[in-house]
Order: sequence, then structure tokens, then C-alpha cells
Amino acid sequence: MWFRKYRKEQDLTRNLPEPSFRPETIAEAKRALDLGLIDVSEYVEISLALEPIVDALSDPDLSVRRKAILDLAKHPNRAWAVGKLQELLRDGSEEVRLYAAETLDRLDSGYMRAI
Repeated sequence: MWFRKYRKEQDLTRNLPEPSFRPETIAEAKRALDLGLIDVSEYVEISLALEPIVDALSDPDLSVRRKAILDLAKHPNRAWAVGKLQELLRDGSEEVRLYAAETLDRLDSGYMRAI
């Protein structure tokens, strides 16, 4: 049409950043893979990053479980880590429940100071 030559059109999507999604749990990664938001290599990377902590939480050695609980406190996905710690409050081992409760208390104190 003749008016398009004279009217300067702007592409509003040109300066938008590429959408990015970084799953923080294995379930989110599976769903993102199904939806095509991530590729297989990203899925494997995420799974391998989370798997050692999950495996260590069910290790029979108490010192390994304690280290995994402490690692959860430093995990970047706080919601996932707190969820795992809350699950550990129902663990069969009294020591594991104690470590989980102490870690949750420490995280809670840190959050309260930040507020």
C-alpha cells in the first residue's frame, strides 16, 4: 500500500531480550523439556547438578546426609531447598530431623534479618 512507504513502522519486538527459562527442579526441567523450552543437554546439566544432593540425602551414612543438609542451605533455589528440608523433618532418623530443623531455623533467622 502507498501509505506504508511514507509511514515509518517500528518493530517493537526488535529490542526485546531472548526469553530465558532456567528450571530449578528436576520436575520443572522435565516439563520444560516437554514444552521445548530447553534442550536435552540443558536437561542433563540440570539433572546432574541436583542429583548428588538428592542422592546424598538418602545415604545411610549420617555424615553424608548432614553435609547434604548443609549444602541445601546454600542452594540457589531456596524454595526447593526449604521443601526438601521440610520433608526431612519427617525422616526416620532423629539426627537428620534435628539437622534439618537447625538448618531451617538458621535460614529463617537469615530471612528475618534481611527483612
